[in-house]
Formats: sequence, C-alpha cells, structure tokens
Amino acid sequence: MTPNMNEKYGWFIRYAAVIVVTLVLAMALGSMDLFKSTPLVGKKLSAAHLVEFLGFGGALAVFWLTARRAAKILAEDGGRWSFVHYVLVPAATLFVIACAHGVLLLLLKPFMGDGAGTLYNWLFIIAILAASAWLLLAVMNQSTNLSNLVASAAPRSQSEPTAELCRECGAPIHPDARFCGHCGADLQSG
Repeated sequence: MTPNMNEKYGWFIRYAAVIVVTLVLAMALGSMDLFKSTPLVGKKLSAAHLVEFLGFGGALAVFWLTARRAAKILAEDGGRWSFVHYVLVPAATLFVIACAHGVLLLLLKPFMGDGAGTLYNWLFIIAILAASAWLLLAVMNQSTNLSNLVASAAPRSQSEPTAELCRECGAPIHPDARFCGHCGADLQSG
C-alpha cells in the first residue's frame, strides 16, 4: 500500500479491529458465570444480556459507520468503482437492521408478551423490507455502471477497439463527445 493509500484507507483496519474486539469481548464476558448469574431486573435480565447488547449493538453501529465512511471516500475518489458508494450504505443498513432484531431482543424479550413480540417482529419485517427496497433501487440505478465495469474487465480480442470510459463515472463515451452522456462530466477539461 502506498503512503497515500495507507492514509486514505488505514482507518478501515482500525474500524475492523474495533468491531472484532467488541464482538470477542461481548461473547467472552457474556459467557462468564459472573455476568450470567448477576441479575439486573429481577431474574428476567442478567448482566450477560446487557454486556452482549452493548457489545453486539456497538459492533453493528461501527459496521454501519464504516460503510458510510467508505461510501463517502469512494464518492470523492471517482473512478471505476465510485458507483459502489450508492450501494454500500443501503446494504449495510439492511444487514444492521436484520441483526438488530436479535440484539434488541437481548434486553426486550424478558419483558415482552405474545402481542408485543408479534408487533416487534412486524416492525422489523417492515424495516427489513424497506431497506431491501432501498438496496434494490440503488443497484437498479447503478446497473449501467456495473455492466460497464464488467464489460471493461472482460478480455478483448486484439482487433476489437477499446471504448473510452468517463473518468468520473466509468460509463463508455464517444471519442468526440464533450460531455458524458451518463453523468454529464465535462470531458474536455483537465
């Protein structure tokens, strides 16, 4: 990794380390007899539930923030992979919501009856479906860029001319074009 790349993406390793350490601590502390046998509210909730909630919930929050930061950096960089920034946050949101269902249950389940449990599940079903729709729209909106990336990576024969690609969005451009037909970037500047 070059120094510039290390400065730009070194944060990713730090965030990943925080996620891993948080998950390991939550599992290790949550499995200790001390935490399992120490009640918080009556006998329904233990310190193990709390430490697992904090650890798993914290890891999910850092995971989402990692995706958000990566999306911002990809958007600023431009280039061939910049379209991925449109998909990162919706995908991370879907993952976090799906995992949050079980994480929140660590604290809420002892206090929920059947009716509250069903309502809770339906809230998460709606949230998961909404995040899925957001992800599908993001993928659909970027399908042109994805197909252009795949097409540009496919092996070409020697006789086949190579198409020029927009330096901003990666879409193919006509050699005589002044502006990109996909993103509107000025092709004559710079």
